[in-house]
Amino acid sequence: QTKKGCLMMSRKHYIVQAKLLSEWRERFYPRSEEFNSLVDDFCRYFKRDNSRFDPVKFREACGIAYLTEGVKR
Repeated sequence: QTKKGCLMMSRKHYIVQAKLLSEWRERFYPRSEEFNSLVDDFCRYFKRDNSRFDPVKFREACGIAYLTEGVKR
């Protein structure tokens, strides 16, 4: 799939990114608010890349337990 001449990411790409982030969480981001901010940045980028991207699922895959109420999907 392409978007404006660029290759769009797919579910398998998001899964790999979430796995890497979750593995590095404890080692590099001992303060949860820093890690949450980083994951939020990834979510914004991925949503722009793919309108079907689900930020709630991605956050959960990264090990962040957000309350789903009021969170944009």
